[in-house]
Amino acid sequence: MFFRWIVLAIILWLTWHVARRLWREHQKRELQAQQPTELSTQKMLRCPQCGVHFPEQEGVKSGETVFCSTRCAREHVKS
Repeated sequence: MFFRWIVLAIILWLTWHVARRLWREHQKRELQAQQPTELSTQKMLRCPQCGVHFPEQEGVKSGETVFCSTRCAREHVKS
């Protein structure tokens, strides 16, 4: 009778241990999926009109000059 309790306790402990390990691996994979894989680097430009720094891809080009917005581009042309 005592032997059966020992075997049952070992089986329960092994089941708990395996389930805990699987849960931890699942949590680790979810955290890795949420984190960005690499940081994107973008060239930053300074608006000649207002002085704000902005990513080059978001700029508004007016001739050879790149502005942070259409408003700054229009204001630059007026001045």
